[in-house]
Amino acid sequence: MQFPVDDVLDDINAALKTHNRCLLIATPGAGKTTRVPLALLKELPTGKRWLLLEPRRVAARLAATYMAKQLDEPLGQRVGYRVRGEHKVSSQTRLEVVTQGILTRMLQDDPMLEGIQGIIFDEFHERSLDADVGLALSLDVQQGLREDLQILIMSATLDSNSLLAVLGSDTPVIESSGRLYPVSTHYRSARPQENSTEHQVRVIQEAILAHDGDALVFLPGQHEIRQLERALFAKLAGAIDIMPLHGRLSLSQQQAVLSPDKDNTRRIILTTALAESSLTVPGVSIVVDAGWERRADYQPRSGMTRLITTRVNQASADQRQGRAARTGPGFCYRLWPEESMLAAHRTPEIDCSDLESLQFELSRWGVEDARSLSWVTPPPSAAMQSAKDALFRLHLLSGKGTLTPLGNRCTAWPTSPRLAIVLQTALDAAHSHPQQQDMLSELACRLVTTLETPGSLTSEDLGSVLDLDTNANTRQPNLRQWIRTFQQWQTRFQRQLNQKPSPSSPPQQHEKSAHAWLARLLLHAWPERLAVKRQPGIFQLATGHQVKLDPHHPLSRHELLVVPSLNGNLQGARIYLAIGIEAETLTSLQPETANWSLSAGWDERLQRIVARESRCYRSGNDSLTLQSRTASSGLHAVDSEARQNAWMEGIRIHGLPWQDADFQTIQRLRLAHRHLDGDWPDIQQAELEASARHWLLPHLASLSRFEQLNSLSLMTLYLQQLDWSQQQTLNDLLPLYMRVPSGSNIRIDYNHDTPVLAVKLQEMFGLDDHPSLMAGRLPLSVHLLSPARRPVQVTQDLPGFWRSSYFAVRKDMRGRYPKHPWPEDPLEAPATAGTKRKQGQ
Repeated sequence: MQFPVDDVLDDINAALKTHNRCLLIATPGAGKTTRVPLALLKELPTGKRWLLLEPRRVAARLAATYMAKQLDEPLGQRVGYRVRGEHKVSSQTRLEVVTQGILTRMLQDDPMLEGIQGIIFDEFHERSLDADVGLALSLDVQQGLREDLQILIMSATLDSNSLLAVLGSDTPVIESSGRLYPVSTHYRSARPQENSTEHQVRVIQEAILAHDGDALVFLPGQHEIRQLERALFAKLAGAIDIMPLHGRLSLSQQQAVLSPDKDNTRRIILTTALAESSLTVPGVSIVVDAGWERRADYQPRSGMTRLITTRVNQASADQRQGRAARTGPGFCYRLWPEESMLAAHRTPEIDCSDLESLQFELSRWGVEDARSLSWVTPPPSAAMQSAKDALFRLHLLSGKGTLTPLGNRCTAWPTSPRLAIVLQTALDAAHSHPQQQDMLSELACRLVTTLETPGSLTSEDLGSVLDLDTNANTRQPNLRQWIRTFQQWQTRFQRQLNQKPSPSSPPQQHEKSAHAWLARLLLHAWPERLAVKRQPGIFQLATGHQVKLDPHHPLSRHELLVVPSLNGNLQGARIYLAIGIEAETLTSLQPETANWSLSAGWDERLQRIVARESRCYRSGNDSLTLQSRTASSGLHAVDSEARQNAWMEGIRIHGLPWQDADFQTIQRLRLAHRHLDGDWPDIQQAELEASARHWLLPHLASLSRFEQLNSLSLMTLYLQQLDWSQQQTLNDLLPLYMRVPSGSNIRIDYNHDTPVLAVKLQEMFGLDDHPSLMAGRLPLSVHLLSPARRPVQVTQDLPGFWRSSYFAVRKDMRGRYPKHPWPEDPLEAPATAGTKRKQGQ
């Protein structure tokens, strides 16, 4: 069978003979994943092999299986694959298909990549973190150790300009623009009052009635898949197979969907972005694209990751469209208006991810500054600093950014830094307590397997990992996958103990301390995720953030939890996985938590700070009050820092009692920041309250009740942070009052976009210049008032008013207010705040 990419195979081979880097852009269905690697094998030097990187394990297996069949060989001969915990390779293997994370591991273990001819980065447009890291390290090896190492980057939708900026402008770019089969694209917007599920069902029914073949429906996540699955079952029960496809399914379940249907039953496959690229789903001729994708979004300030749903980008939409024409002419239905503008490319994962694993790998690589490597998208400095700080608190990095002894030991485990801590802590304890080796091995491997494969538990309670039967002969695909992964971890753990693999112990045989050990292991890896119950269903983390749980959940009975998995919302994050920890267990890890110390606390009922005795847990700079009680001694015995902490708690709850004069000063400072030279603060009310420790609390040493703040001029205290010349400049150029011709000092109102001078019209007689601030640079908005203090004119051109609009105002007002002067010539009349009588008329 001829594929479009076949026309450029010779060009690729020729380019790699003269350059060690090459880009291939080939449309979906062109055959790049399987045709290009096999073509490169034809000219491969003896004893060398190529690595083909795939974004997912199922894609790696399928690609390797397909290519082995093309060579009429079993897997593990010339073509093999390697994913974590599983491989089929041999000494004869010349093409090894691996997942992207495996490449980083191979580079760390052997930077020279002995025996590797080159690396093929497939589907690079997905911009996964593993792919970006792998490319940066590969380029580093190529530049410093292996100039002969070849790198080929392939994608259907490639941002070639960004890549060429890193690879070099002379890098050959080869394009295969042909497509095996055409795709007809239709746009179907939702009707008025039609919800998303109804919209999807309607269009799917339209598509399957109009065309033959299976349908592949792209949805943002599992929740939407379940919703649509229920709705389709209600409409099409028995008429067609409805099958989910997402990353939480076991590999066997995924492979069942990705294999040809033996009974030729028509199918509707509901998928996430998993099927967007790399995978050919047999039988599909229809694609229905809901137009959304779900991605992780990391918040460096909170150290938490949340899932967000965003509109699909154009590159991904094109990839999805191409899924319809892999085996014949296809039809794509897009559930958005044709005129909608989509972002060109997906946000790189490196821009929105927790970078702890990246920082750990770079430290292991010996890189102190990530910017010294070549990145298509450099890692954000804030996220990298957050990752460094976290690894330092976890004792994996030294103050110089190098791996500590613990960090070096953790490199033995092919997983994230925190899960490596779980395993290494258990291993160290097993060496110290030989009689508990079996239990520690069992517990650590159960924990890591569960945390790596979310969805394996039916409860949020991580303690239920003890109930999973690792020896069960189950038909549940999720549990079978969990058991296989657990067994792989246990084999690796026992190898580290220099033991032969042994059968897993039934949970009933564990010692009573098993639950306590689970909590200990988790707390070592997530010390900032200790949470104390504040009210039913509401827990507070050591970081200060609140997390939520159903008040009736069994975990809610615990006073203390360790929470390794939550949804990452900054306000009231939902707990996904947690375990209860007893106070005695916590005390054994941090003995000082048993000590009572004198401090100050905020008493919400009394609305004041009071002296308290408390027990606290500390993790780095974070402190969590475990228990608190009123102290017998008074506040005089409490140090100033504790008092300030209590005041900050009260301010966090209630805010500050701002008065109008304070708001006026805030606006004056904002104007100074925008218009005046010098280092003027750019202040916001929320920021002022958050920084109150620095500018306000030093003035509260003798105060303890919140009501006492009402008597303070808060912004007057803040202005003391400015130097004397700035205070003078502010008063001179942006004063609180302005003297008008009548001799009155009129207050300026700064709570408007343009500051307002509201003044009785008669008090401005004789003034032929418009009032202004900042030496004439900022004209005031003058509100001229009637004797009843109601505006009769708003102007920013007072001289013009006197010569035009004044006469209409005079005609209207003189009859209403005859006791007040309304002269024919206001510029010659004396200004007055009173009546004619007071003027002696």
